[in-house]
Amino acid sequence: MKQSRLICNIRAMTLLFASALLVFAGPAAAGKHDHDREHGKRHDVEKIVIHIKVHQEDLQGAIIGMRLATLMQSKGADTTVFLTLRGVRIADNRVPQDLYFGRDTEATLGNIVHGYLGAGGKIGVCPVCGHEIGLEPGYLIGPMEQVSIFSPEEIAELFFEADKILDF
Repeated sequence: MKQSRLICNIRAMTLLFASALLVFAGPAAAGKHDHDREHGKRHDVEKIVIHIKVHQEDLQGAIIGMRLATLMQSKGADTTVFLTLRGVRIADNRVPQDLYFGRDTEATLGNIVHGYLGAGGKIGVCPVCGHEIGLEPGYLIGPMEQVSIFSPEEIAELFFEADKILDF
């Protein structure tokens, strides 16, 4: 009896929390777009951040995140892959990128990343996570215009301007 009452209370609190998020997040998100319109900023393209924090320890997650980023970029979204934790190794040219998951041995992580960059995607690297493995700009896998170690200000701007954030 006490256990079922506890479960009901937990469900009620979860529902209340989710409702509060919808009530408060809706106007905040709408306000962002209203602010952009008032200040003459066009917002025709979805800005999507794909946060990847895994590498070979969850190769499937890293590959799926990069494939999804490539698909959305090719469909016209403005995407940025933001790498943290072990995911920063995706941008490190010192790390083998010939890793694959599943049956398609040609669909290596490196090939998928280069396909994403070829579609015009951008990659940002967490400065703290990159520093931990000695990642410097000279070790990045692509041109500086597309692959860079972000500053704290760039990270804040990236997430403030994002319409959607996907996490892998």
